[in-house]
Amino acid sequence: MKILVIGENSRLTKSLVNISKTPLIIVKKEIYENWFDDSMLILYLKNIDFSNNDSIIITKSIINSNYDFNEVNKWNFLFQKKIIQILEHHSIKANIFLTGSIFEKTLVRNNYLDSKRKISNYILTNKFSFVTPLVIRLHTLYGIGNPPSNMFLGQIFTSLKNKTKFDMSDGNQVRQYHHYNEVSSFLLNIVSGSKLNVKIIDFTGSEWIKLKDLANSVYNYFNCLELLNIGSLKKPQNEIIKIENQFIKNGDFYFENPLMRINKYLEKSLNEIDN
Repeated sequence: MKILVIGENSRLTKSLVNISKTPLIIVKKEIYENWFDDSMLILYLKNIDFSNNDSIIITKSIINSNYDFNEVNKWNFLFQKKIIQILEHHSIKANIFLTGSIFEKTLVRNNYLDSKRKISNYILTNKFSFVTPLVIRLHTLYGIGNPPSNMFLGQIFTSLKNKTKFDMSDGNQVRQYHHYNEVSSFLLNIVSGSKLNVKIIDFTGSEWIKLKDLANSVYNYFNCLELLNIGSLKKPQNEIIKIENQFIKNGDFYFENPLMRINKYLEKSLNEIDN
């Protein structure tokens, strides 16, 4: 079985390559960016001898919620929808795995989450004769490269790097943090396993942590508690403060407690800057 991965620069792609026991076909951007043209995708699949029931994993996503709406919508929704439509139109059987966000299930609104909701809704509300799509909804990932600057860990990383104050809200928001390699392992097991009769799977475990506990763990580890300023920012709206509601609940996947792993990950990233 061939497994194509679309999104060569994605951290999740890097993780998949690192742990996969079978070769993956990583599609370069200069190739897949032309796939809005039906003929270019079909020609590529023909050239690699793509056959029925081979798999495509789409890791390509713009995760910055402040990014231009048109670009976010293009890659997170229209591009993925287009691939499914082309395969359906040409009667090509394929398993397609897409990444979503667990926060699609909340009331939080931004360009990123709205685009993910659109592709999930498209898959949920349509029947497919040839394509078998599956959305894997993810929590916050860490462990490869420096954390993105627009995310909580990225802001902490910048504070530690520059020895500057880290202002945050009361930090009662709850999150799950999963290492890329944990997620990749679960995903590859599903790709190589038997066909599932669902269109969405939440990669959720039972290990929830409050952001204030994560921040305290990090700054204590680096002996920089004086930089941490909990409660100095306004409490965000529509946040997840507890999981006992209709949106979020415990899942069946096992993930390691992330606190010490995140400390070590940030330490490694900071050391690489110094060197």
